[in-house]
Amino acid sequence: MLVHTNVDSIIQQTAPLRQAYTIKGVLLGVIDSGIELNHPDFQDSTGKTRILYIWDQNQAFNPAQQALTYNYGIEWDSAAINSRISTHDDKANEFGHGSNVTGAAAASNGLASGQFRGVAPEVNIITVATDFSKVNWLQTVAEAVDYIFKKADTLGMPCVINASVGTYVGSHDGKDIAARIIAGLINQKSGRSFVCANGNAGSQKFHLQQAPINDTAFTWFESTPSQWSGLGGLYYEVWSDTADFQNLQFSIGADKVINGAYSFKGRTNFSGIQNRLNTVYYDTLRDQQGIRLAAIQTYAEQNQGRYKLEIAIINPDSAQFLFRFETKGTGKVDIYSSNSFFGHSNMISSNLPNPQQFPPIQNYVKPDSMQTMVSSFTCSPSVISVGNHYNRRLYTDVTRTVRNMGVTPGQISINSSLGPNRLGDLKPDVSSAGDFMFSSGRIATIRSLLNSSPEKISTDTLHWRNGGTSMASPTVAGMVALYLQMCPNATQSQIIADLNSSAKKDQFTGTQTNFTYGNGKADGFNFLKRKTFLPSLAAILPNLCMGDSLPLSLSPTYTSYLWNTGDTVSSILATQSNNYYATVENQFGCKATTDTLNLLFNALPIKPTIARSGNTLSISGNGFYQWYYNNTRIMGATNASFLAQASGNYYCSLTDNNGCSINSDTVNIIITELEEATLQSLSVQPNPSNGIILVKTNNNVQIERIELFNVAGKLVWNEKIQQSGQQFSLNLSLIIKGIYFLKAYSSKGTIQKKLLIE
Repeated sequence: MLVHTNVDSIIQQTAPLRQAYTIKGVLLGVIDSGIELNHPDFQDSTGKTRILYIWDQNQAFNPAQQALTYNYGIEWDSAAINSRISTHDDKANEFGHGSNVTGAAAASNGLASGQFRGVAPEVNIITVATDFSKVNWLQTVAEAVDYIFKKADTLGMPCVINASVGTYVGSHDGKDIAARIIAGLINQKSGRSFVCANGNAGSQKFHLQQAPINDTAFTWFESTPSQWSGLGGLYYEVWSDTADFQNLQFSIGADKVINGAYSFKGRTNFSGIQNRLNTVYYDTLRDQQGIRLAAIQTYAEQNQGRYKLEIAIINPDSAQFLFRFETKGTGKVDIYSSNSFFGHSNMISSNLPNPQQFPPIQNYVKPDSMQTMVSSFTCSPSVISVGNHYNRRLYTDVTRTVRNMGVTPGQISINSSLGPNRLGDLKPDVSSAGDFMFSSGRIATIRSLLNSSPEKISTDTLHWRNGGTSMASPTVAGMVALYLQMCPNATQSQIIADLNSSAKKDQFTGTQTNFTYGNGKADGFNFLKRKTFLPSLAAILPNLCMGDSLPLSLSPTYTSYLWNTGDTVSSILATQSNNYYATVENQFGCKATTDTLNLLFNALPIKPTIARSGNTLSISGNGFYQWYYNNTRIMGATNASFLAQASGNYYCSLTDNNGCSINSDTVNIIITELEEATLQSLSVQPNPSNGIILVKTNNNVQIERIELFNVAGKLVWNEKIQQSGQQFSLNLSLIIKGIYFLKAYSSKGTIQKKLLIE
């Protein structure tokens, strides 16, 4: 089952899933026959029960153990279960059905024998043991739903309910009061979901739809001898939307069958439904000679935009009659009738005469197996109904005998009920693995059947073979529990949308939705994948240095944020070396964690110092240099030394290989008047020059050495003056054209001149 439902990919944490999902913070409610309290599958690793509450609706009411405000049954909590004072037992006459169902969704991770695991192995469990004998059983189901959801609210947990129970009787449109109450409870708030079995009547033909178009259609119903306390007769219900019955008329007729010969005997007058509303209407079916054939009673009522017409024939005059239900005009009616499923009358679908034997047969409408799903809440668009496809063909039983079920895994079970509901809504929503599955069993039942039915017992003698949509449904409920762990605020409509859109289509399902598989096969991994997301941790990552601050921001917008720094805002400033990540939550309560950003803030280089020689400034330290004058960057001044040309404040920034920078202290340079006067004692001509210049001095200034600096302060030429005197020439024609500073060293000091070489 875990493979067919792709839950194994969840277990393996296949990308993009980023964590294990075991559902400790989610509640699974199961409405069924009960649960085996002592089964290891429903205990934790310490042997304590995972069942938080049981409301056993079958036991006599005890005010001291009242389930909320309901005055029937009793409630047991986990303390009573752990102390073994609870008297609850999964129903023996149901063969531990509730335990089977719960196991498929929630069997612990191999704690029983190391072999069996449900979809949600650590989910919290709450059980309602339903009493199928209650007169208004559907009302008790609605009350069970209310009870479970209120317990979930008290516990502060999201909750999914599985109901692998139901009745085939009813309108099959989800408009009955119990279905509407359940839908209202589901949609009352987020974090609630409801999953149910679609039914196991896919091979049965108990649905009939007559939709004549200005012609007469008829179908035969047979009298059942056991009907009406042995008097024999018929009973069935006709359902229709009010608009579909407005232009239809109906009658009840009879045909006699003797030795394969059919003959029409008579019919009641055709009538509309309006004159049958809210009253028991008595009519007599007579043959064409006026002889009484049967007494007929009808009753009709209108509710929720639909009609329900009940038809009863008690103690007909002959067992040789087949009774017609006939319609004419335009419109549509649906009938659900079966003696074995409802105690109603069977419709004739086989061994019909041919037109030569009985010409009216050309207007005959056969019953079909469509709309054979369970009625009431199963038909509601607000619930998830599940069909059943084969899970496995071969297995080994307790006797080590290999059993061959003769089926094709992945193919729909022949018994899986078909949709749609009466209104044409798609049902089932999805199908899932059901036939055949070993699941947690009622221990006493297993032990009693070890000899008589070993083919149904697993090798560990703790698990029981079961199947049907009853077992398919809880696999989907388990998936929803996983989904609610991921997104605890998800609504049922969002859950349904993601479940349906993620369903798998294959060679069995076909490419289109249909009334057999629904939207396809439930795929747990792709279902959860719909809600996985990776929030983007937006940041431009330069080389970082101590003292820097890096903005880290998350996108898009989420409802809540939690950084590993403890911050709860969308953006933070990173100021130190660390691993940074954040967990966010969206509007559905879905949480996701960003990738981790490993930030390293590099140490700053050692602070450099400036040495001064005259107006030449030199910096210590290795790296990349940049000089500044009065806090303004000097273009091109990137050498370790710099010639100051004007009075002011100078400092140098040293950058290491990591891109980290530190500034030296500031040095104030003052160009003195004496220096200015000395500058006047030097003449450089011509200026601008083509590179051949004449240098003259006066005031007996003797030049000893000449240096030439570019505007970046880089030394590009130097020459020691060998000749004596106060006048000499320099050939600078090989120097690149530009602006330079000529520095002349003399016996009386240093002289500087600006020089333009063209």
